[in-house]
Amino acid sequence: MRPTLLLNNLQTCFKINSMFRLLLTVFLLQFCAPVFADDANDARAFFEKYVAAANSYAADLPGYYISNAKIIRVVEKPDGSKETIVFPAERYFKQLRMMRNAARLKGYKNTYTNQTVTPEGSDYKISATRTTKGDNFSVPSYFIIGKDSGGAWKIKTEYMHTRNQSFLKHKD
Repeated sequence: MRPTLLLNNLQTCFKINSMFRLLLTVFLLQFCAPVFADDANDARAFFEKYVAAANSYAADLPGYYISNAKIIRVVEKPDGSKETIVFPAERYFKQLRMMRNAARLKGYKNTYTNQTVTPEGSDYKISATRTTKGDNFSVPSYFIIGKDSGGAWKIKTEYMHTRNQSFLKHKD
């Protein structure tokens, strides 16, 4: 085989290979990306539903979490130090039920601004700035949201900074 013929064959093969990669990329973006976008939108919609339920003191609020959810609070103390507390999920759910009426009487509500949704493995991380009604400060928070074994959206991790740890007690 002459060198020029071999070179022409390699160039043709490379062009076909490049075209195949381009078409495959376009195909994947066209048909697979919307699936991921839909899941991200579904995770955000679930989060908004959770926030509405929390701010209306819904009795079924623990149902928004998986049974072994990881609940993390970073308490920012007046002296500037921070204490990270991990609550057992069952204790957290018990305290949610016990403090529901007190929260309602106080008018305790949270707003979440600057929301971002990012993939976290097969789950989604929703990061936001949390502000509690009546407070003049905002703190970071994030939620890991994913589907449980039955396909329902659930909160798997809840992480928040707080300056006032009044509703949750880390000791019974």
